[in-house]
Amino acid sequence: MITRTNLFFAMALGLTVAASAQARPAAAPAAAAPAAVAETPEAMFQNMDKNNDKMLSLDEFKAGIEARNRAMIVARLHAQFKSMDKNNSGALEPTEFYELPMVKSGGSNAPTFTSADTDKDQKLNFKEYVALVAKYAESRATAAPSKP
Repeated sequence: MITRTNLFFAMALGLTVAASAQARPAAAPAAAAPAAVAETPEAMFQNMDKNNDKMLSLDEFKAGIEARNRAMIVARLHAQFKSMDKNNSGALEPTEFYELPMVKSGGSNAPTFTSADTDKDQKLNFKEYVALVAKYAESRATAAPSKP
């Protein structure tokens, strides 16, 4: 069991539990703007302690760290999305889409705007952007040579 004191100690050392993300698909992140990830260690512990026994089981700890990591990834993606939305419309228009690094560096394998614009409204909302990034990351992971 992991107690609150042990969790604080682990956080202070920067330790995390490696998620078995390769073994199972990750849950799709929410499309709405992410909430702030910053929270106090006490609040983090309470959020992880699902059965309120003031101790964390290994499963509670892993689930809590995985949820926190997903939230941090979504927050980072949202910041990237906002930085690419040059006209602050809340969406990426085709001209903004073609400035995305993954599109500019993709050459003939670059994603197309029409394939990313799943609702066909001529702009990418955050949900479509997250799906695009996930698909791009998956294709890069599949194309990368495996290490011995």
